[in-house]
Amino acid sequence: MSRAAALLIALAVAVAAPVEARPKRLVRDTLLKVSTPSPVGAAVAHPFVNFKIYFGNTNTGVAADPKTFRAHLGHRDVTAMFLDFVDKGGSGKRARIEPPHVHVGPRAINQLRLTVLSVRIGGKRGRRLRDVDRVRFRAVEGENHVPTADLDPVDVVLPGIPTAFDASGSQDADGDWLTFDWDFGNNDHDTAARAVRTFPDVAEDLTVRVTVSDGQSSASRSDTVLVQPRLDPGRTPGVLRVDGAQALELGAVPLGGSSTATFTVRNLDTKPTSQLKVRLGVDTPDVTLSTPYLDLGPSESAPVTLTFQPSAPGHQGPNVTLVASASNRFVAHLLGHAFGGAAPGTGPTYAAETLYSNVFARGTFAILPSGQRVNVDNNVNTCQKPDGSGTRDLCAVPSDCATAGESCVVSIFSGLLEPNDMCADGQGNFYLLSDESAYTSPDGDVNKTVSILRLQLDANGNRVGAQMFAHTNAQTMDIACDKRADGRLFVARWEDLPPGPCERDSQEILMGIRRSTGAAADLYGPIDVAELQDPCHGDFDEIGDLEVTRDGNSAFVSFQRDGGVYRIQGPQPTPLEVIQKIDDTFQVHPDGSILYARVVDRRSSSLISLFKFFPEQAAASGPPLLDELQACAVFSIPNNGGHAFLGEVSIAAGRATPGSDDAVVLVSFGTREGTPPHSGDPLTLTRPVLPQGTVVFASPAGNVPCSPLGTINVEQLDPMTF
Repeated sequence: MSRAAALLIALAVAVAAPVEARPKRLVRDTLLKVSTPSPVGAAVAHPFVNFKIYFGNTNTGVAADPKTFRAHLGHRDVTAMFLDFVDKGGSGKRARIEPPHVHVGPRAINQLRLTVLSVRIGGKRGRRLRDVDRVRFRAVEGENHVPTADLDPVDVVLPGIPTAFDASGSQDADGDWLTFDWDFGNNDHDTAARAVRTFPDVAEDLTVRVTVSDGQSSASRSDTVLVQPRLDPGRTPGVLRVDGAQALELGAVPLGGSSTATFTVRNLDTKPTSQLKVRLGVDTPDVTLSTPYLDLGPSESAPVTLTFQPSAPGHQGPNVTLVASASNRFVAHLLGHAFGGAAPGTGPTYAAETLYSNVFARGTFAILPSGQRVNVDNNVNTCQKPDGSGTRDLCAVPSDCATAGESCVVSIFSGLLEPNDMCADGQGNFYLLSDESAYTSPDGDVNKTVSILRLQLDANGNRVGAQMFAHTNAQTMDIACDKRADGRLFVARWEDLPPGPCERDSQEILMGIRRSTGAAADLYGPIDVAELQDPCHGDFDEIGDLEVTRDGNSAFVSFQRDGGVYRIQGPQPTPLEVIQKIDDTFQVHPDGSILYARVVDRRSSSLISLFKFFPEQAAASGPPLLDELQACAVFSIPNNGGHAFLGEVSIAAGRATPGSDDAVVLVSFGTREGTPPHSGDPLTLTRPVLPQGTVVFASPAGNVPCSPLGTINVEQLDPMTF
């Protein structure tokens, strides 16, 4: 009997009695949760080691009592070293502990023992629950990382109006707590992560500087706020509009060469008194603007040209700022991209593997590590009889047509296969999951209407072979590939259940298909029993994403309704919740950890945070909330007061070098235009110049910090896969 079948039987027995008749088992081991140090890898003593613990509640809502917290490191009582803190993840204790309290060395093992009691249950003399957590970890000597200062740009400062300055997005790769020092000029300083100032006069540009320190090293960031141009006497503010024929992609340019990109600034106001004065600036030295100033009358417009003349190799992401005397918006930010050096396309991706993406109605393409973009030929034909009748199933070769008398022919129904999901197996094969009504099953199964196309591609992304590899049920939306030569294609097969004693009408089953033989086998299911859903009477919880490790030994899913990333196939027979609340796309790092990207919108910019978490951490300390985790790296993008967003499948992780478990992580983003001040007002930015693009992070193997490498284009790639 399979593990999945045994689990189904156990669950069926468990739900035979009414839920109300069974007392709820009290889970007390949730009063404490260790965030750091991790049992995975080694903590870096630089020279101290960071400790961070969150307080929680039991499953019945009984809270921990922080006053009863005790901590022992080996035989030493280190409780006094822990201080209270509160952040987005909740409240807890944190400490910085140095040798000799922490034993440092590749073979030295430290044992941390944490204890906390609950508040009393039932009054002053009521009983307390007890939670004891033990963490065994190693510590090795390492260098301190310099923190990264982040400053949310201020759009405009108005006289007498309080203005908020925000550096809370600053990051320390070691997880050190940071201190802040703001310099507003004239000996005006502040030490909060967020500072508020009121300026009586803003006749001149204002430069604000924030310095963040981890106690050993520091970093600074400055923001120069351009003063809004003043209108001429008797004139009224115009209406700002910025548009362009395409995104501000300057491409790859050899050193000593140049390239240009153009956008247009318009005054949409037709009133005779209208005036639009605009100041322009760019933050990249190798990019210049054709003019720093515009003065536009009613309905006037003017082009602005960016010129890129690289002085050094590498990717650059110029941020263009416009400050205008406009009635609809004071400030607008445009994001461009350029690469210094001889390279195809927009320059290298930093990865050692080919990246694949699809843009609806524009086809599927491959981006080679060099940056060269190749259109993948995913055209398919249809199965028809000589008279034009037949199933019109999708086909790539004659053997794909299973109905007698049909041939695979070019017809008016031929064309691109627009995939719902896709994956590559690292062996030159690329798989695309079709939409419904692409297949007619010879056995009369009306549910089996989805096809999986396999393309054989050469090293340059050219199609050298194709076939309909497999067929599956309608509403199946997720596939994944391992990278083994003898590996499998994983499919989250959707099933409609017939009427019967069970209340639920749908489920998903994890199926594995051997890529060498096409042999299929069910591996786990129903998938949502991983989160203890009743497979008969419980509410069906559809998965949001399916990903597998490169060796195919572990499979992970996220759930759309209740959230959470779960390992449903792995080294242990029972499923494991890895992270709570995540309900959409994620990735698996080559080292087996989970990667997730989150966007947090601020006033005029958004922070893209990359998180990395190991299943072993959840097995040791329980599944964390995302807010309890230290971001592996962050990257700031302009959003013009709108909202940044990640696409449905817009994170991908590939190997940085062949055979290595170090990763390159790509996160592709777009932005939406903010709501105009008044109903019916025009949008300030047209779609081509809205900030969008793909950010690259370096993520070495193991429990070590990541680092942002910048943007590699100004295009939202959705979906993406290596």
